[in-house]
Amino acid sequence: MNFQPANARVPESRESFDIPVVLPFAPRDSARLTYSVLSATATKGKDFALAGNGSLVFYNSETLKT
Repeated sequence: MNFQPANARVPESRESFDIPVVLPFAPRDSARLTYSVLSATATKGKDFALAGNGSLVFYNSETLKT
């Protein structure tokens, strides 16, 4: 799994930003990717707003989610 692009800069005036997630192969049935949101130098709620933890499900033949 990787992100496209691996690094991004977004102006603070922008209200949202999608992060594409790419699988290197298509699953035969389905694959679940569970993620957590962590903050390093930004302050959650001040510098960014994100719903927290979650998951993406890739179904048969899917390799891209946003």
